[in-house]
Amino acid sequence: MWNKKPKPIRPTGHWKNGKTLFLVWAGATFLILSASLAALYPIQHRIREIRLEEAQAQAHRQQNREILQPGFQTPAEPTSEELASLQEKVPVTAEPARLLTALQQAVENSGARWEELRTAEKALELAEMDEGKNGEGGGREDGRGKQEPAPLPELADGSRLHPRWADLHIRGTEEQLLTLFGNLHQMKRLVSVQGWEYVEAKEKKPGRIRIRLTWYEYRDPALKSLPPPPELQLPQGMNPGEGEAPSPEDPLHGKEDSEQGEKPKPKEKTGPETPAVSAE
Repeated sequence: MWNKKPKPIRPTGHWKNGKTLFLVWAGATFLILSASLAALYPIQHRIREIRLEEAQAQAHRQQNREILQPGFQTPAEPTSEELASLQEKVPVTAEPARLLTALQQAVENSGARWEELRTAEKALELAEMDEGKNGEGGGREDGRGKQEPAPLPELADGSRLHPRWADLHIRGTEEQLLTLFGNLHQMKRLVSVQGWEYVEAKEKKPGRIRIRLTWYEYRDPALKSLPPPPELQLPQGMNPGEGEAPSPEDPLHGKEDSEQGEKPKPKEKTGPETPAVSAE
């Protein structure tokens, strides 16, 4: 114990060697950089937000250059004639009688034969009608209509256009079908074809075709006070009672009797065939 040699006394400034000074410099540099980044990051983030807002403002200015001009004037309100023309395309109420008349005229001009028209608020309701009819008389078993499809073209969020669905059944050839599509495109009433298929097809003979349609009404409480559309003009040869929807007690009457084998009674007056329409 008493023979242990004391440690040599280190000279003054022994810590000022290269290794110690480098560690001190590295630690101080790290602390300074960390403090600088912590202070500058919020400023850099704010600069990015300002640049993004500036780019959005420039894009908005380019899109609305005419409106932002000092001499810009708001569009004038539509006249009564313009409102009547717009109501013919998209009415503020359903107006099923006008749609029925226009569709019947389009089918007649195409050369095809009218079979049946079913309307519903949703596509699933049309699928339920098909399933119910197939269960009674036997028909298609394709299992479609399990999910509510969206109409095409898709409507923007908050749109006041309310789509309604319809299945138009006709009997004709593909050439007549193409002609019918052209007639639907030229109709004043806005109608979109969602799809079509052969329900029953016979070789070298016109087959029964189902066309899925969507038609629209413009729901806006501010337009309830609009004047009614002009009186419906029926084509020549059509009785005033033709094309009217049947009572809810018999929503699908019309072609079902003839499909079950009963022959329809002959009509005394010539004219387009009376369509069958399902009540909504």
